[in-house]
Amino acid sequence: HANKAQETVEPEGIHLVNKPKVAYNPWQSDYLPRAGMFIGLVGAVCFLMEMLTFQLDWVGRYGFMLYLIPTPFISLMLARKWPYIGGALLIILGIAAIAFFFIFPVGIVWNQIGVWNELGLETIYTVVLVTLPLVISGTIFLIAERLRKRRIGY
Repeated sequence: HANKAQETVEPEGIHLVNKPKVAYNPWQSDYLPRAGMFIGLVGAVCFLMEMLTFQLDWVGRYGFMLYLIPTPFISLMLARKWPYIGGALLIILGIAAIAFFFIFPVGIVWNQIGVWNELGLETIYTVVLVTLPLVISGTIFLIAERLRKRRIGY
């Protein structure tokens, strides 16, 4: 009976406190979708601003581009549920964002593709603020899903 009196009973859950802490691993798949979502939101808001600049056209030819405004937000929602589909859509949308500037000239006659934009600041702003965040976000979602499937064993 003396041995039983000397035994200490540990309360439940105490083993969780003494467990060694794991260092932060940015390549874990649960952190990557969060980073992809944040970067994608930056690109989506900048894409919104880009589509609104097409509404400044004095001829009013680009009214149909207003319907493209929710596209990056919908792609981000799809990427949370189906990362391969949403990631691919974000990459395509990022590439299309830079193509809009060369295909649809604002305030100039049709068939003068890219005349107003000779790789000036508008192109640099579009690449840095719209294309890169959307492409990076889509790539992050694709990588995160690939790492998650590899970790699970698919």
